[in-house]
Amino acid sequence: MRRIEISEMVWEAIAVHGKFGESEDDALRRILKLPAQDSAQDRATAPSSQPESRMRPMPLTGSARSRSRLATTRMSSFVQNGSLVVAFAGGQRKSFTLPDRKDKLKVRQVRDEAVSFAQKAGASYGQEMAVKKALTESGYHLVK
Repeated sequence: MRRIEISEMVWEAIAVHGKFGESEDDALRRILKLPAQDSAQDRATAPSSQPESRMRPMPLTGSARSRSRLATTRMSSFVQNGSLVVAFAGGQRKSFTLPDRKDKLKVRQVRDEAVSFAQKAGASYGQEMAVKKALTESGYHLVK
């Protein structure tokens, strides 16, 4: 397998298109309509122009280090009856009352509290992004 460097914007796009428990390679294969590579023999026989000795993983630095983990507990986040709900399969669940959509300061505060709750519950980076996406899809838009 080859290693590549990608920009933060491309990483975010892959994360948005990824599914629960899916690796980056799996997501890109699905997006690019390539066949799944599901056995060790397929990976061993995959063509490579680089000698095996040169194929070392790139060191993870900064925020990429925390993004390498996959979710181990299913999480759902959605907006219902004026509240943002974040729930984990293990039973942890919390509801956050949403302010008016135009009150960006309070929307940001609720978003940060919900993401913090998810992090404390062991959410992966993708699950943290799913909390934010639930707000955006319900019309609670924020700009950096």
